[in-house]
Formats: sequence, C-alpha cells, structure tokens
Amino acid sequence: MEEPDAKNLIGTKVVYKAKAAHTIGGKPDFTQSPEYTDYINFLQFDSEAGVMIGDAGIMHIFIKKDLEELNFEKAIFYYDCFLKWKTLITTYRILIMNST
Repeated sequence: MEEPDAKNLIGTKVVYKAKAAHTIGGKPDFTQSPEYTDYINFLQFDSEAGVMIGDAGIMHIFIKKDLEELNFEKAIFYYDCFLKWKTLITTYRILIMNST
C-alpha cells in the first residue's frame, strides 16, 4: 500500500481501514458520544482480538487544520470505552519533544 500524504487527509474519506476499524483519515467512530467533531481524525485504533482498549474502546489522534502545515504540536490523543457500564473518556495533549 502506498504511504498516504498527510496533507491529503484533510476532507477525505478513509485512506486505510483494517478489519477492526483501524483507520488513517476519514470519519471517526466513537464508543460513546462524539467528541472533537471540529478536529480531523488523523489515526484511529479500534479494539480487536488480542488488543483491548479499556472495555471495547477506540483510540484516536485528532488534529486541527495544523495538519496542512504538518504541525503536530497541538495534536490530541483521545480514547473512550465502556467501563463497568460507565463511560471512560480520556484526553491527552500529545507533547512533541524537540531533539535539538
């Protein structure tokens, strides 16, 4: 499969989708109610056999229009899942470490 250009993910449908709904780009899936609807779904990782995210959860990396500039400083790691019939929603801001 050809490696997708990050700039082409904006406004596109899913570039890649695996059996368990791992995606690059496209409309995100959520275990609970949608969050970050004004962000671009950069990556999505879904629970599957052997890899469980919480209780049947989904992880995302969201980014705003900074993707056009390939700027990941404000990207957000987000996951939600079912946890004992209660919602577990966690959001982390991704810290980009400068190696210089």
